[in-house]
Amino acid sequence: MKLLTVLLLILPVHVLACSCIGFTDEKAYASHYNVFIGKLTEIAIHDSQYATGYLDPIFVAKGKVGSRSPLKAGGGMCSQTEMLKPNALYLVYGKEGEAATVSQCTATRRVKAEDLDAVVEMLIKLKGSAQVVEE
Repeated sequence: MKLLTVLLLILPVHVLACSCIGFTDEKAYASHYNVFIGKLTEIAIHDSQYATGYLDPIFVAKGKVGSRSPLKAGGGMCSQTEMLKPNALYLVYGKEGEAATVSQCTATRRVKAEDLDAVVEMLIKLKGSAQVVEE
């Protein structure tokens, strides 16, 4: 009985750690300093839980983005390293002076090549209607 109680207490923590409430692009755009689309050109897998890479920006909607922008995946209880794919496109919502993070709990995400035009169009619309959000 004690084992069952312990398992029931532990299981929800792990399940909740791997799931997050979704972000809307409107809220993510308004609350981040850098918003851009980049192509992942370099990746280093450090272990099953952590990876880093660099993005070459192809469209900048907001902020100041250099020619190579760091991207990281990892941390927490869920494996995140499969989220970084070489040559994939990413829509990045980043904080000023920090490497962007891709995980199940961030708005940064991979973009399919066939969806690129639609994502760029969405960012242009958000740029035109953007409002400053105090943090």
